[in-house]
Amino acid sequence: MFKDNIVGIILAGGKKSGLKYLTSDVRAQSAVPFGGKFRIIDFVMSSFFNSYIKKLYVLVQDKSISLSEHLQANWGPRFGFGDEFFRVIGPVPPNWQKGSADSVWQMSDNLRVDKPDYIAVFGGEQISSIDVRKMLEFHKQQNADLTISSLKYPIQEASGRFGIIKSDDNGVIISFSEKTETPTPIEKDSEFTKISLGNYIFKTDVLLKVLEEDSKMSDEESAHDFGRNIIPKMFESKEYKICEYDIENCDNSYWYPMGNYDDYLKSSVEFLDSESKLGSYDPNWPIYSTNTDNLPPARIVETSSVKNSIISDGCVINAKKIDTAILFPNVRVGERTVLNKTILFNDVQVGEDCTLENVIADKRCVFPSGITIKNGKMTKNKKFDPKDQEAYERLESKLHFTESNIAVVSCYHDYSDRV
Repeated sequence: MFKDNIVGIILAGGKKSGLKYLTSDVRAQSAVPFGGKFRIIDFVMSSFFNSYIKKLYVLVQDKSISLSEHLQANWGPRFGFGDEFFRVIGPVPPNWQKGSADSVWQMSDNLRVDKPDYIAVFGGEQISSIDVRKMLEFHKQQNADLTISSLKYPIQEASGRFGIIKSDDNGVIISFSEKTETPTPIEKDSEFTKISLGNYIFKTDVLLKVLEEDSKMSDEESAHDFGRNIIPKMFESKEYKICEYDIENCDNSYWYPMGNYDDYLKSSVEFLDSESKLGSYDPNWPIYSTNTDNLPPARIVETSSVKNSIISDGCVINAKKIDTAILFPNVRVGERTVLNKTILFNDVQVGEDCTLENVIADKRCVFPSGITIKNGKMTKNKKFDPKDQEAYERLESKLHFTESNIAVVSCYHDYSDRV
């Protein structure tokens, strides 16, 4: 169907995570559940799949068992044979990946065997969707050595978080600074700046050249990172044409950071908005993930009021009211309970007479009856039964509040089989 010889690489194994209570030292951020049945990585995986790019590497490193199992079970069967492949690759012994660029360099022998004309290097730790084929066409039309996807972003929120780019009228980038505290405002719109989304398309010979040069530098000279080292050095050399691909007005394109729990909750609420790109459920651009056909349909009793929410397969809901919530498979919610702006992962149990607001709970967490979590604190209400004191204390030990009063319940370590 397409003659372009392109290979995709997804960087999925970073050590640092802004969602540490949901990764719990055993799950990579890209494997964190999202949207009722997905993992974070499923969005960028679907971008490549929907773009008919079926030569794909996923580079994993830290806390990768859960991620690797998910990828093999849910993505391996979607790729064919022969010219199509999907491979999960970890560090090359005895070396640990030093940075995003080093992780690609370590598997570069595979690229020399594949001999693609272009290589797309995308991040796997954000909620991201891009029509990679359209980005590639732009890259070819510009005859760019490197194309960076970009987006207009509030300047106050971008400070110190993202790479900042500035381009001329032809889309050629004229400046790039990684995670600067003073982002350059967009002309005629001083409240916004342009950020790099960490998704790149390279000419293959260019990528291999700059990675080899970086590999010869000591760890003191380079962090072996695309944003901090590779791209700034490409600018400094003045040898390369580097362009930006703005996704703001592109079909099937959106990007949401996952740097903290505010990002996670905000994007989850956006996922519930049928008017947003993220929540559009576009049948021509589906997001693929876990098959739950073996579970029974969700059951909601007639006394429950459910608004603007996702109730996944296997859930049994007796709640009084659910508003702006995402319930993953097999969640149980008791009578007279109220959920508002709450996300419950698989197999969570919520008792009767509870109120949960701004809560994110990991798999299999148990909320005893008669508790309220709201406004940055957990309390017992009049319906609390003293016999549930042990369960209350267990929950309390796993409960964390963010500065913005989001309650995150991390129960991961309670079960050795949790993924």
